[in-house]
Amino acid sequence: MAIPKKQIYLIHSWAGIIAGIGLLILSVTGSVLCFKEELEPIVYPELFAQQVQPVKSYDVLYNEAAATFPDYFLVRIYPPAHSNETYKAYMFRKDDIEDEIHLYYTATGWQQLPDRWLHVIEDLHIYLLMTRYTGMVFNFILSTALICISITGFWIYRKSIFNILTLKKGFELKSLANWHNNIGLLSLAFCSFMGATALVITFPSTFSGPLKADIFQIEKLTYSIDTFLQKSIYYKTDNTEHLNNITFLKDKIQFHYNNPVYKNGALGEFTRILLDTKTGEKIKLSGKSETELMKALNSCVSYHFGNFGGLTTKILYSFFGILLSLIVITGGFLYFKRTKKISWNRKPGKAEPLLVSAMYRFRQTLKYWSVLFTDFFVIGIIFGIFLGQPIKSGVYVTVLLFFPFVLNVILLLVFLLFYHIIRLIRRKKTTPFISSYSSISFYLFIPTLAWYIVVYVW
Repeated sequence: MAIPKKQIYLIHSWAGIIAGIGLLILSVTGSVLCFKEELEPIVYPELFAQQVQPVKSYDVLYNEAAATFPDYFLVRIYPPAHSNETYKAYMFRKDDIEDEIHLYYTATGWQQLPDRWLHVIEDLHIYLLMTRYTGMVFNFILSTALICISITGFWIYRKSIFNILTLKKGFELKSLANWHNNIGLLSLAFCSFMGATALVITFPSTFSGPLKADIFQIEKLTYSIDTFLQKSIYYKTDNTEHLNNITFLKDKIQFHYNNPVYKNGALGEFTRILLDTKTGEKIKLSGKSETELMKALNSCVSYHFGNFGGLTTKILYSFFGILLSLIVITGGFLYFKRTKKISWNRKPGKAEPLLVSAMYRFRQTLKYWSVLFTDFFVIGIIFGIFLGQPIKSGVYVTVLLFFPFVLNVILLLVFLLFYHIIRLIRRKKTTPFISSYSSISFYLFIPTLAWYIVVYVW
């Protein structure tokens, strides 16, 4: 039985309707945050001094923060990334960890960084101005919706995409629908990329639940941070990596090292060292010591924020963020304008045998998947020009772009389990749109799984 295009279109439309406003907010704020590094000196001149900052003892920094803000506990310290920057930190309130304050270090000690419009935009993008956990859940839902829109949009217009990518056909801009479809085709990879990396970022927080106070070091430290810093250097194999931040956890301390220009973060080649503060022993070493598959997934933060390729990458990210906004806006207008005369509303013809139809559909999907894989890999190679390792970047980008297919199937299996149990109890057949979406999900998942196995073994 062929997959009804009408049902896929309905999923595409409803996913856009449900998530449209949220995606518009994320795309607009994300386009601004691409230039956060350039905007910070203007919005927060307090973070930047006119002279080189002296190296401070982290024990002194910690004790001063604890004394200045006794109702809060220190979560993380950031050393200066550049010679004229100050030390930064953030703290949580002891009786309410949702209350977070940002600090910067001055000649008179720690000061609270004032809330200005850039901080509001960042909070709107990450947490949608909600509480931390609620915002993460909503962002996970919006990311899932964006992936759903990308997958179903690809399936609806797969022949047009294939013709354009293989240079058999050009863009048409005769109507609002043409503009919506062609902007979607142009930014399909970017939308998938942003959705995929956002899913990787929000997935752990969403399913681990709200932050719990018992995972943080609320009581004042009884050990020397500087001593553990020296121990962490012993496990760091790359001398070009500098300390990026120190995180304080319950009976643990974590040191994060990366390259000063952040390029290696987009290849998952940072070093993260977790030490036991009671025994001084290493608990975990992550980053460069992990498999290539894990490095690819670890690279999602750098790829999502585009902080690895300088101003050129930021401009491209901002441009495609604007395109995503236009997709949402034109899609909204189309929804209210759309008539019932849709080309795929016609009744399907005579049903083919299930096995024959499934094999044909899988061959077609493999054909389109191969084209997508090639284009995704080329995009990764282009990113790799900034990173100095084109092939590895191509591999990592394809892993991230196909991650939604893997996660989609996992979530779909959980949903279908309960869905079909309910349908069986009520003695009803599976609804067409569930059957359609399940089919394309599994078709796309099978070659993706094979690629993941290759990267894991590689």
